[in-house]
Amino acid sequence: MAWAIERPREPVYKGSRVTEWLQARDQYRREEAEEAVRQIGSNAIPSLIRMLQAKDSFLRAKFVELVGKQEFINLQLGNL
Repeated sequence: MAWAIERPREPVYKGSRVTEWLQARDQYRREEAEEAVRQIGSNAIPSLIRMLQAKDSFLRAKFVELVGKQEFINLQLGNL
């Protein structure tokens, strides 16, 4: 029972979850991130489907829109 509770909800490769690898792909570890997603393979599909189905709140959507219009501050909004 304890194993099921502690098990990560997303597939993990080299200690990082699939969402962390996808964020790394947009940053500086592109080749390593692409290899990680290839290695995770079809195990990532349930997590990717959850991400695609997720809806942003009205407040977050407006915030992202405003940040996109300005050029002064560069923000990474992956886990906001």
